Amino acid sequence: MMNALALGDLPTLEALLAEDAQTINDSAGDYTAARVPVIGRKKIALFWTKVRPRELTSVEMRMLNGLPAIVARIASPEGRLAPSIALTLTLNATGLVATVHGIVATAKLARLLDGKRDHA
Repeated sequence: MMNALALGDLPTLEALLAEDAQTINDSAGDYTAARVPVIGRKKIALFWTKVRPRELTSVEMRMLNGLPAIVARIASPEGRLAPSIALTLTLNATGLVATVHGIVATAKLARLLDGKRDHA
């Protein structure tokens, strides 16, 4: 998913998402994020390609609240885009992404990126 996001590959991103997928964002008002859940494959793909990181300095897998997460650091965030993001994904029974939970809240990411806890 991060590869599709990094490339801005809308068709691939849509193909990874369930039709009724949703994305939930936690920015605590620090950075650009959807204030309400975004629901639907096409809307989610469009949302994430609009706020996608343009250049990543690192991408790693971590545990976050007991779930695998993708943690990415962004080289030169523009405007109100976050310098780091953590994404957790849940899959449906067919293996498509059902939920994308994006965390860009500064305080939560600081704990995660410092490696002091396995949750944000």
